[in-house]
Amino acid sequence: MAMSKEVARLAGVSRTTVSRALNGSARVSDEARTRVHAAIAALGYEPDVVAQSLVRQRSRVIAVNLFPEDDELPLSHFRQTERYFYLGLMENMEREAISLGYDLLLPSRPHGKLPENYVRSLQIRRVAGCIVFHTAESRIQALIHSSIPTVFIDSVGQERLATYVKSDNIDGARQATEHLLAFGHKRIALPIGPTTDLAGLERLLGCQQAMAQAGIAPDASLVRQSGWNIHETYEAHGLRNEMITRKQ
Repeated sequence: MAMSKEVARLAGVSRTTVSRALNGSARVSDEARTRVHAAIAALGYEPDVVAQSLVRQRSRVIAVNLFPEDDELPLSHFRQTERYFYLGLMENMEREAISLGYDLLLPSRPHGKLPENYVRSLQIRRVAGCIVFHTAESRIQALIHSSIPTVFIDSVGQERLATYVKSDNIDGARQATEHLLAFGHKRIALPIGPTTDLAGLERLLGCQQAMAQAGIAPDASLVRQSGWNIHETYEAHGLRNEMITRKQ
């Protein structure tokens, strides 16, 4: 099996440069990085990722938290229509992680009810960071006060090692409403979720803005509280029979 010193000799660089090239360091020129990877390919060198993780105190693995707030397995949540939106995000996350030399880790169990247990399980794995989809406030607080770099998606968490990205619900609802108005529709129903759900209220505001711009008074009776799954929306608008017919 080839050693890193052999890679360095063939590439004409130091072993430190080989290590930096493998770790994606900006301190390596593009020309040297190309020679290192060419030498790796020629020699069939396979770096010891476990040893590298021990030296860096972090692996090249990013944990992905998929809504495990109960005892269900994470992927089971994607059966729900309210989660379809996240499938596209997962695809792009995976593509970017691979391009940067990282792997995604999907913990298959919630690790108990205590948020600190989840954080401890990630620390044991020496993850490089964590991407968190919409989750409970207790888990947000546990992560932002940990030493794990974290990005929250559709949950607000901000600290020295934590930040977040959030959907523009107002503009998204406005565009969706304008699309329907362009087809001549004027009676537009809107499910807004629980009154405590900020996303639903933001979508309502976006819908109202588009209708006001078109000079149409919104019909309050068409705004219903419901969950985000298809069957819940049908039921909230009294369309349960139509839902059953479509399934048949």
